[in-house]
Amino acid sequence: MTILFFTLFLYFSTPSINDITGIWLNPEKTRSIRIFENNGKFYGIMHWIGEPEPKLKKGQLVLKNLVFEGGYFKNGQAYTPAYGWVACDARITNRQLHLTGHKFGIARTRIFLQGSD
Repeated sequence: MTILFFTLFLYFSTPSINDITGIWLNPEKTRSIRIFENNGKFYGIMHWIGEPEPKLKKGQLVLKNLVFEGGYFKNGQAYTPAYGWVACDARITNRQLHLTGHKFGIARTRIFLQGSD
C-alpha cells in the first residue's frame, strides 16, 4: 500500500513538459502571458494587459528559449520592463508558475496563476 501511495504521489507531483503551456496571470491579475512550445523550447507572449504599460504590448515576446530538463524548465530568458532580458528558470507547483529571473547575481521570483483561454 505504501509503495502504491508513493508511486501515485510521484506521478501527480512530477511536472510534465506540457504543464507550462497555456495562459498564466500575474498575482495582481493585471496582465497575462500565453506560453507555447516550438521545437522543444518554450516561449511566452503578452496575452492580455489590463493596465497600460509603455514597455509592454499585447503579442510581445516576453519569454524565450526555456527548455524542460530534469523535471524543471531552465536556461530561458524573460523580459522585464525594468531590466530588459534576464536569464530565467521556472517550476510549476499547485497550478502556480514560479518564474525566477537572474541578473547580476540577484534572483527574483514571480508567481503566476494558471488562467483559462
